[in-house]
Amino acid sequence: MLRVVLAVLIVACTGHTVSAESLHVLKGRIIRSVAIDANDPSHILVGQKAKAAGSALVFRSLDGGKSWQTQNGNKPLHPKATDVQAVLAVSKQVMLAGTWKHGLYISRNGGQSFDRISGFPSADIRDLQLADGVIYAATARHGVLASSDVGRTWKALGPGDDFLWSLTVAGDDVFANSPEKAVYQRKLAGSTWRKIFKRDGANAIAVTPGSGALRAIAGAKGLYLSSLDNWRKVLASENFADILITRNNRVIAGSWDKGIAVLTSGGHLEKRLLNKQSVIHLQTTNRKLYAGTWGDGLHIIPMAELLARPGNDKPLIAAVLRDDFEAVERLLATGAELNGIDANRNTALTFAARDGQVEIAKLLLDAGADPGWIDGEGVTPLILASFKNHPKIVVLLLTQKEKVRPGHTDKTGRTALDYAKRRGTDDPIFKLLVK
Repeated sequence: MLRVVLAVLIVACTGHTVSAESLHVLKGRIIRSVAIDANDPSHILVGQKAKAAGSALVFRSLDGGKSWQTQNGNKPLHPKATDVQAVLAVSKQVMLAGTWKHGLYISRNGGQSFDRISGFPSADIRDLQLADGVIYAATARHGVLASSDVGRTWKALGPGDDFLWSLTVAGDDVFANSPEKAVYQRKLAGSTWRKIFKRDGANAIAVTPGSGALRAIAGAKGLYLSSLDNWRKVLASENFADILITRNNRVIAGSWDKGIAVLTSGGHLEKRLLNKQSVIHLQTTNRKLYAGTWGDGLHIIPMAELLARPGNDKPLIAAVLRDDFEAVERLLATGAELNGIDANRNTALTFAARDGQVEIAKLLLDAGADPGWIDGEGVTPLILASFKNHPKIVVLLLTQKEKVRPGHTDKTGRTALDYAKRRGTDDPIFKLLVK
């Protein structure tokens, strides 16, 4: 029986512990794939891997992971299939599941039954993604295939016959990861792939939501971080399976043997959770992290606990770093220190501007936060928002007129306009600042 567990997650690298009300479900199973319905975060699919023939089962939850039911009449997708490597929730009625060696399946009746898609060229489907009504499938030797009619017909997109492990769709781009060769990038509306990473095996790539300024790759021999295709390696010699980047630029990586690593955008390791577990799939939605493991089921962890930074005695800053709008609102209502600073002279607004948190930044400004505050590096919120390419934050800050100090220079002698100009005179922030 599924139950809520008050879990104490041990953080190995720093000695800290994180206590949170977490869920641990589907225990003892290999969680080979995880998908969350973009229209309903409570609708979740899981694909299972097991040893015995006929164990390729699809599980479904309609309550955010508290309870689960097997689909397809409690039968495997194929009598000989052992592995559901990819799942996709198009809606509550339409779902796809890709297997190892036994093809791609679709349900159009809410999971009651799945039928193999005839004519799909690959029997080995590694990942499924949905963007702007188009379904993308990563395969072992047939490249990326796309369907704009909910799986009825498919078009081959390339980039070749590489072994593709995973897909990432971010903004206007799709990324295909090949552990054998490279990471490829292609415009969703384009036709040409380009290699953006050619080092050791790349299992997954993550891109910062919104701006796409930060990229991170889960590699077979470490993590790689980049802001302008200038990749640098961190946590060398560790094998990572999956990776994501939060809205406030925290990197969360799943390791094959060391659990979950939480890092800053600069690559500093803050903490580890689920130590010694093989965490092979990561998804976030509804302020929760869904971590699928190789043999220990699915862990559902509140993001507020995952992203909490130890030793921070400024509750308002801590709430902003967690991207917790409700906590910020509550703290402001109870008189929290609005312009309190951390050890580097950063305020809550400093972090909101850096991370593009528009709603939180508006809350802070409306409460009277200083829009012209200068941090320990001589940087203002306007400079940070310009550097990180957050035009909506710039618009908010410019409403503060004289207080925002648009002509202020940081320690390198650059203004917000200087950073915007790096992207060209057509850049939206550049145009805002020269008005």
